[in-house]
Amino acid sequence: MSRVLIISGDFPPIRSGEANLAFFLAQRLAERGIDVDVLSVQGSEESDRFRVHGLMKNWNWREANHLRSLIKQIRPDAVLLAYHRGMYHGHPMISFAATLAKSIDPSIHFMTQVSQVNFSTKRSPSITTRLARRAAEMWAGSARNDYVYGTLLRDSDSVMVLSQAHAEYLAKIDEQVVSKTLLIPPPPILRIADDADAARREARAELGLQQDEFAIAFYGFIYRNKGLQHLLQAVASLRDEGRRLRLVVIGGVLRFEHLPERTTESEAYFQNLQSQCQELGLEDLVHWEGTTAIDCERPSRLLYASDMAVFPFDEGVRLNNSSFAAAAVHRLPIVATRSQATEDAFQHEQNVLLCAPSDSEELARSIKRVMKDEVLRDKLRDGIHAMVQRWFSWDRAVDQIANTLLPDAADRPQDYAELSA
Repeated sequence: MSRVLIISGDFPPIRSGEANLAFFLAQRLAERGIDVDVLSVQGSEESDRFRVHGLMKNWNWREANHLRSLIKQIRPDAVLLAYHRGMYHGHPMISFAATLAKSIDPSIHFMTQVSQVNFSTKRSPSITTRLARRAAEMWAGSARNDYVYGTLLRDSDSVMVLSQAHAEYLAKIDEQVVSKTLLIPPPPILRIADDADAARREARAELGLQQDEFAIAFYGFIYRNKGLQHLLQAVASLRDEGRRLRLVVIGGVLRFEHLPERTTESEAYFQNLQSQCQELGLEDLVHWEGTTAIDCERPSRLLYASDMAVFPFDEGVRLNNSSFAAAAVHRLPIVATRSQATEDAFQHEQNVLLCAPSDSEELARSIKRVMKDEVLRDKLRDGIHAMVQRWFSWDRAVDQIANTLLPDAADRPQDYAELSA
């Protein structure tokens, strides 16, 4: 049986997109008959489908010994590193993980999954950390050794990105990474309710939604740049026009486990939204669901209860937005903002209705179009279903990842390759 080690700085019970993606990816790989280990932080939740090693605390140079010892102990065929600088306290140790793994066993296939780029932190590394990084650079070699990514782009056998913008960003750092880059957007990272009709009926009753009330869903963690203030303004505008609608906000404040200053910003943003909601008189029209457990069907049930989804992101929608994938898999008509980084996969009036960011008036007009036009809603549903099959399918994503990590594995099911046909 082939063995894969997943390394992730975030893992349940931590609540973040990265933690959820690592959990569901480990689960899906295990379902394929692959022996999966996960290395994460102390206190990580156990699983009956894969082994979790909660060994890490600070991801510093001293704890590199935990990583080295685990690789020697379990002898994985492949390693998948989920890399978001913030998950590792901004410490450079993990950016040399590919070189470290290869020094133990050169045959290991090392994949780096880059979930965020251009991430900045207000923290400055200590003198000790900087000196140790210089020593690590001398050990690993200075060629193609980046300050943020270390030797990950150089020594990884493959690099997985979640959006085209991420691929382009990394190519500017190291043009040689292009040939080994895979674009695999995150599939929906939530548990989906089995019976869509029953889930819709029951959830609408729980929310007190009347038959003629149009439910608008926003799904995802709440933090600045999500643009929710513009959505609240748009809802108030449509209410003033006499539209019967409700807003269902599914998700709570994103708390950055290792960056308290970011958590403070997110909490302040949420409090501003609450104040805005009161000022606009929307208390009875907005349902705030909050954060739910990773294996809970409640978010899926609320999405089924909704008539459309809206993503008013300040920076526009992109393929790496897993919240978009979650709404898409529920076949909801979607309104989203666009930017120069929005990929061609998002086709205006075909699979999504696109509008400018930070413009509550245009957002309200777009929402009203979807509310009024049943033909458009059906067209968007059909378009988003096709987009899910192309970009947000778990079978396709796991196919690509497993085929890359374990190209010569002989213990896969015989119909393994057929799943991506």
